Amino acid sequence: MFKQGHFRISDKTNLESEVTMPQVIEREEEEESKHLTSIKTKASKEGIDCETITVHGEEPYQEIIDTTAKNGRHDNSGQE
Repeated sequence: MFKQGHFRISDKTNLESEVTMPQVIEREEEEESKHLTSIKTKASKEGIDCETITVHGEEPYQEIIDTTAKNGRHDNSGQE
């Protein structure tokens, strides 16, 4: 019924449309970027330096550990 690389999703009106995986990924990345920009803007308004980093992987906890190791250890006190 479905072609490889395609699946059906339902929107809020329950209408089904065929969407390819790259389109879904692109849409999710756009939403992610908007959300992270919003967080960074709010932090900046409060006088907080904020860097957003996006990584992809199978194990989120491992990506957090690896990214922290690459960028130096940070804690919520603002001291490294």
